[in-house]
Amino acid sequence: MAALPLSHAATLDAPPSCGEKTLTDDPFVTGDTIVAGAGAPRLPDAPKLTGGSRRTVVPRVVEEAGQTKLVQGEEERYRRESVIGQGGMGEVAKAFDRDIGRTVAVKRMLTEVTSPTLVARFVDEVRTLGRLHHPNIVPIHDVDLDPDGNLFFTMPIVDGVPLDALMERLEKRDPETLAAFPLSRRMDVFAGIVDALGHAHERNVVHRDVKPANVIVGPFGEVVLLDWGIARLDGEERPGSESEDPLVARTSEKTRHGHVVGTPHYMAPEQARGDVSAIGPATDLYAAFVVLYEMLTLTTFVKAETATLALAEVASKVAPAPESAAYVPEGSPIVPAELRHFLRHGLDATPARRYPSAAAVLAELARIRSGDFKIECPVTFSKRASTVYFRFVERSPMLGLALLGSVLALALSSIVLAVILAIR
Repeated sequence: MAALPLSHAATLDAPPSCGEKTLTDDPFVTGDTIVAGAGAPRLPDAPKLTGGSRRTVVPRVVEEAGQTKLVQGEEERYRRESVIGQGGMGEVAKAFDRDIGRTVAVKRMLTEVTSPTLVARFVDEVRTLGRLHHPNIVPIHDVDLDPDGNLFFTMPIVDGVPLDALMERLEKRDPETLAAFPLSRRMDVFAGIVDALGHAHERNVVHRDVKPANVIVGPFGEVVLLDWGIARLDGEERPGSESEDPLVARTSEKTRHGHVVGTPHYMAPEQARGDVSAIGPATDLYAAFVVLYEMLTLTTFVKAETATLALAEVASKVAPAPESAAYVPEGSPIVPAELRHFLRHGLDATPARRYPSAAAVLAELARIRSGDFKIECPVTFSKRASTVYFRFVERSPMLGLALLGSVLALALSSIVLAVILAIR
């Protein structure tokens, strides 16, 4: 989409009562912003981690005088090549794995990060990713310490374009992007996001920060959901989990009522209110539907320009009516009636009235794409009736044509009769 204000893209982590909310640059590059209110107590530094980056363990194979020799290497396993992105708390860099012989992404904490809660969050992200094994979620390869004692983990390099960049091109009506991403392709992207969420939800993981900036669309149609840094492990708490830091909610800790975590412009109402007991899979699915709404209409769902205003708007937000002009974007395909009703159900303000699971969302989407959608208005009735009729014609062509002829003859007779009566 068009360049959004920082508040549209940055992740918020703060209780509503902490004072004026300030959004800063992404500390972990991927949108994991920690926000502190005025006068927040400073925790003691985390103890320095000991150890160091591992050396290569796979020997080099050398041929000398017709003999094969194995030479043990002394280099660090990961050779840093370039920085992909950097924030206030960490960076993601491209590196070469000398042992396996492949290029990987390395997400590393910076030396300046000494807060134990931030280190703990980094550890939780590692363990959250370790639970997830899905084509639409980047797996974690390895975790280690660099020579300075900073934690890092490695993962595959993801080829593709961030969804927010694609949406910006669509919003500008770029002809190539519009041709490459018709409505059907945009629904594919949505389905990929929901499929990844379904896998996570089955493992009690709630993402809590689904947004276009956290989605990569690959050159072959791959869809990858990134940044599990503020994910919550539903139903699991670590003993003694009461947080010492009033402004940082740990994924494996008990998040207090009123604590707001996520990106305001993609939050569900319960998330914006800080209603922790109501946050669950339906919260993630709501955010996915916000992304779908923006992909289809090429306009923002939440119009507020600041985080504070966005939270207030989201808390009372209702889904646009199916007849809304937003569904008829200029220079882009009109959003079909069945998808408008699909969005209305997915964006319901009450979690219990939304689709109950990712599987239910994907099943309904499949019915829509096959023409078996629910009849919810005169337009969907007409389209569903047409689908039923044409399927009947395919099965019984002659009978179907005869039926059509009879209907046309009846309609023509009715018109003629009406004209005669009008003349008299």
